[in-house]
Amino acid sequence: MQFRTPPTYDTPLLVKENITTSWWRFFQDIQEGTPPSPEMGIALTGSPFLYHAASGGFLIVKGAGVTKVEFTRDQATFYDVGVTQGTFPLSNRDSYRITYGAAPTLTFVQQ
Repeated sequence: MQFRTPPTYDTPLLVKENITTSWWRFFQDIQEGTPPSPEMGIALTGSPFLYHAASGGFLIVKGAGVTKVEFTRDQATFYDVGVTQGTFPLSNRDSYRITYGAAPTLTFVQQ
């Protein structure tokens, strides 16, 4: 059994007045949250660079050489976010296009 898997509908909540292990772990996860994963450095391949998020999290962009940061959800319409450095939120499959003259440092922090 995986630790973070919710119990199935046929898993009893109680056995002899005690909460079963599956339900205990499920409730514990809700209370404590999912443990954070380590942040990941991102290797740039050229400007403009398009970063696709495989999961939700934050993209940290740092570097004076960035000239534009654009957001897209559909890979067709890009929106200029108005700033060139900072922390940018991402949902699963969102993307940012980063245009730069000097390579910035990009870090992804998964939620």
